[in-house]
Amino acid sequence: MNQHHRINLYWNDEGIPEQLHKALHATMETHWGETFLSFDNEIGKGLVKTIAFDWGLTFIQWDVSFFKDTHIHISFETETPIDFIYVSEGNLYFQNDHSEKSNIGTFQNSIIRYKAHSTNTYIFPKDSALKFTFIQIVPEKYLDKKHHNISYLNERLQLVFEFSAKDYHTLKGSHNLQIADLLNDINSSRTTGIIRTLQLEGHLLIILSLLLADHEKQLAGGHFNLSDDQIEKVHRASRIISDQISDKINVEDLAKQVSLSEFRLQEGFKTLYHQTVNGYSKEIKLQKAAEYLKYSDFSVSEIVYKIGFNSRSYFSQIFSKRFGMLPTDYRNKNSE
Repeated sequence: MNQHHRINLYWNDEGIPEQLHKALHATMETHWGETFLSFDNEIGKGLVKTIAFDWGLTFIQWDVSFFKDTHIHISFETETPIDFIYVSEGNLYFQNDHSEKSNIGTFQNSIIRYKAHSTNTYIFPKDSALKFTFIQIVPEKYLDKKHHNISYLNERLQLVFEFSAKDYHTLKGSHNLQIADLLNDINSSRTTGIIRTLQLEGHLLIILSLLLADHEKQLAGGHFNLSDDQIEKVHRASRIISDQISDKINVEDLAKQVSLSEFRLQEGFKTLYHQTVNGYSKEIKLQKAAEYLKYSDFSVSEIVYKIGFNSRSYFSQIFSKRFGMLPTDYRNKNSE
């Protein structure tokens, strides 16, 4: 007996939220062009957020858990999008109409261009928290964008953007923790209105560029391989850096805390964050300093202490290099 829950959707670039609203028995709210679908019922519980921008760009973010294995079947006609998928937590399973089921794991990304006149299935395991993001592009609209520069991509990636979708194009990417941090920034942002919308679109463009760069590098054979266990340890190390932001980072001690060699830890950060451990630590400290300057009344000297620097002049120097202005000017600009 078939015990899974089935949801049928018919894709177009405007109607998915309304279909999900009905299928999930969800409540629907819209703020600043962003739609929020929330549900807590016999199907499961969760939140689905979506917003559409110009030139065929749509952001869809899922944070859900279903009480039964749930299969979402999406049918396409002649126009098909490209889905850039990133999983923040859990395992998402995908199956098209002639392939075996494949898995996109935590911190992993994938690119899928669907075939015209096809039905594709996303499988949500029951009782499993699943957080993932779709950045969806409609090639017919995106290629009208000025300076799209698709011709500079790897040939295999160029095929993904072609008008005609006569076959599937599926590229499974590597793991990337930098994207997880950017998505966390989106979800923790306290801004509203036009500022929220501009920040969201800006973050999506950065994430999209990272995804494309990641696949370019992978197609060129430039990735350092990490196991799932090593990825989790690198992620734990990054959380330690964030949680202990006032401390000075000792790479040797950090490696011991997460049970990795210094070499593996450094290579893990370069692969997943595109920075060394110390480079990542400095960036996190500067981002936190910028947040303090925007939202707190702490003096610059107090902020320097809170993020673990000894020298105000050194802090001002590297802050200016990172943000293009001195800390006091940054605070004045963001308080206007």
